Amino acid sequence: MTIALYQDSSHPKAISSGEQGGNAGLFWSKFFDGFNATFTDFADKETSKRKFLNSFTGARGNSKAIEDAAIRQIELTEKVGGVWFIASNSNSSPFVTGTGNSHPVENGFLWHHTLSVPYMQGSAVKGILRSWMENQLGYGANDSDNQQTDFKVLQAFFGSDHKDPKKQTLDQQAGNLIFFDALPIKSPRLKVEIMTPHMGDYYSDKGKTAPADWHSPNPIPLLAVEEISLLFCIAPRLGKVDTKELEQVSTALQNALANMGAGAKTQTGFGRLVKADETQHKKLQNKVNDKQKAQAKLSASPEQQVIMDAKELIENSPANTLSAGQTNYGKLDAHFQTTQTWNETQLIE
Repeated sequence: MTIALYQDSSHPKAISSGEQGGNAGLFWSKFFDGFNATFTDFADKETSKRKFLNSFTGARGNSKAIEDAAIRQIELTEKVGGVWFIASNSNSSPFVTGTGNSHPVENGFLWHHTLSVPYMQGSAVKGILRSWMENQLGYGANDSDNQQTDFKVLQAFFGSDHKDPKKQTLDQQAGNLIFFDALPIKSPRLKVEIMTPHMGDYYSDKGKTAPADWHSPNPIPLLAVEEISLLFCIAPRLGKVDTKELEQVSTALQNALANMGAGAKTQTGFGRLVKADETQHKKLQNKVNDKQKAQAKLSASPEQQVIMDAKELIENSPANTLSAGQTNYGKLDAHFQTTQTWNETQLIE
């Protein structure tokens, strides 16, 4: 008799935690093991769901792989003239993404296929910004003084003047803004949350059952992100958006994330993401710069490498301090002696 892979005694019943814990997203989508032998129902509905969800709590993803992916995305964004920022949640505002995805535990979850971490799709970021511009900034509102101009801005940024195709009066196009997936910059921490619908029959029967006090509350566990810092990147398409407009768009998105929230359950306070302080931004920017310098050195000649080392030494040496630089200069002097084509004009350059 053929049995499911996870029913084999040698197969792990839960994915291990930590950076070497394997691909949590793959385990989530393929190896829920709470069904009975005939796959007609749960073996024990509440116990099976909670046990499965609890196996995903704690830090997830390989920190180096996550950081490398973020650095690559920043490099791409900067090369095409885009802007980026980091936004983080707080313990009082868990982040939930992908609850509408199908899964036996009732509430789905969105995992990055290769990084094995929660993230936000670029289309979702685009939707959050558009919703903020329309509902909070009044773009296209009936009482707008420049409604037609608003529609042209919406069309330029997002590709259409209305989200409803039946209301569109301007031609659809590719939007002038490119929204990248919002990726974590470090390993996020996951936990199990509880939501408790008090009138489930009313919602499940589509209004046929009246809402009333005698309905029984139904606690439902779901997987949520306790701590996450996401990288948001926006770029212009073919240079059609200038720097000032990009900065304004970035500010609007930051306000939307902080006040409206992202992901699921935002009406109950979930998903509030606040822009990280400049220290965190600068730290990541320095890592991007260090990678670019290392790549430049690899393709440089020995003489050019000496020049780069000298410039880096001058930039990093404390003012009026010689001791920190003396040893490094000694290394440079040794290199000068072994470089036949070295001359002083190269250093000046």
